[in-house]
Amino acid sequence: MIWAVSVMLVFSDIPKPDVVYWQHISFNSVWDCRTYIAENKVNLVDSVLEMYREQDGKKLKNFEFYCEGKIIGEEV
Repeated sequence: MIWAVSVMLVFSDIPKPDVVYWQHISFNSVWDCRTYIAENKVNLVDSVLEMYREQDGKKLKNFEFYCEGKIIGEEV
């Protein structure tokens, strides 16, 4: 199993959150993933705001980082 950073994005006037994955990096454990988020939070936040502050005319209202486990061979 590998672990990947996912970001839950909540946009105004859209009832269901969107989930995106940071596909450029994966981890061997949930702890490695969580450590990466903790040690890189400012850069991650900057990236989220730069890419998703507004999408299709909808403003980003909230977001949260998660670590999700995937079995190798599943799409991440």
